[in-house]
Amino acid sequence: MWWALSYFAMGVLSSVGLGTGVYTGTLVVFPMVAAESIRHDTLAGSMLAVLPRVVVWGVGTACGELPPYYVGTKIATGAVTLASMPRIAALLQSATGLRARLGRWGSLVIFGMACYPNATFDACGLLAGMTGMSVKR
Repeated sequence: MWWALSYFAMGVLSSVGLGTGVYTGTLVVFPMVAAESIRHDTLAGSMLAVLPRVVVWGVGTACGELPPYYVGTKIATGAVTLASMPRIAALLQSATGLRARLGRWGSLVIFGMACYPNATFDACGLLAGMTGMSVKR
């Protein structure tokens, strides 16, 4: 069970930092996948060996994306102002046009932004919270 907790924690750390997450995929997960592929004779054996750890890491990564969403909901309700968070204000300012696309295309924009993790994806989470998009969506 220790491996599950550690891989979940690494997933959260990789995405929780509003663009400054720890590169746990590059530092730990991808080398583990490469090492397992050497140990097994077949692709199926390699994939089955790494699947539990990679899935738990991915779930942790998804959970690490929730804080920007909840900050966005607080901004939308007025509980938090952008003036009190200049870094987040700058991040949102760099994502011009994203808010309109998010309102029109919603889930497709989030999926597309998640395909290649970057700091702009945090802005996508913030804007999803600001526009009232549901967590399920």
